[in-house]
Amino acid sequence: MKVKIIFLFINVLCISALFGQETEYVLQKGGVNNVTIGMSVNDLYSIVGKENTQLKDLYLEGLFSPAIELVQPLIICEIECQNIWRIRVYDKSIRTGNGLGIGSTIRELREKYPSSEILEGEGEVFIYIEELKMSFALALNETMAEEREIERLDNIPETVKVSWILVL
Repeated sequence: MKVKIIFLFINVLCISALFGQETEYVLQKGGVNNVTIGMSVNDLYSIVGKENTQLKDLYLEGLFSPAIELVQPLIICEIECQNIWRIRVYDKSIRTGNGLGIGSTIRELREKYPSSEILEGEGEVFIYIEELKMSFALALNETMAEEREIERLDNIPETVKVSWILVL
């Protein structure tokens, strides 16, 4: 009887651990875990399950811009010719191996990647890190963007945070 109780207890612990674990998503050059730039939409569906996605039109630059939104984690895969072209990351839990992600500050980006450069596009200001092939969108309000001449990282306060990430 004692052996049966111990066996039952171990089974309950194993099942709890299996279902209680959250998947850790890692932002890396070329993708998030096994969702990568260049993979086909069909491969994406087979990995995450079509039922866990939603087709979107981002309507970039006034044109039809298809994308697939994953609900968990919150990422949007931009599609071009049936393949993932870019990945937008909006989930705060997704980080690079060295801890960068949404909520990271300009100071943290500068410390880890001093050669990063500033880019502007589609009404956003980004810090582009060539080594990662990623652009980190900055949470600048309109007043801040208008008042400062944004040509160099030195002109952006070190406390400004990343609002979302674009994997190229």
